[in-house]
Amino acid sequence: MLGQDRLTEITLYDLGPYPGAKLMPSTGVTVEVYAINAEQLARLDELEDYLHHSPAEGMYDRTVLATQYGDVWCYIYNPTVEATSLVKSGEW
Repeated sequence: MLGQDRLTEITLYDLGPYPGAKLMPSTGVTVEVYAINAEQLARLDELEDYLHHSPAEGMYDRTVLATQYGDVWCYIYNPTVEATSLVKSGEW
């Protein structure tokens, strides 16, 4: 792990067993930043149900966000969050 940062361009929601981030302004979400290789990214894409050929159809899409460690990939939850709870603290 390179370290942690706090991002204000995403909002965190409680999806039950795991969180989901949406691209919406917040008071901040704590994130962990890792350096990974292409093989690890491919495994994460599979875990997060990221579909390269149609990102909007998977559970998550990927976007680049700026951190104090540089630009990073962040998985953004695609489905609606209307029936979920906001994680106001930004901590999971």
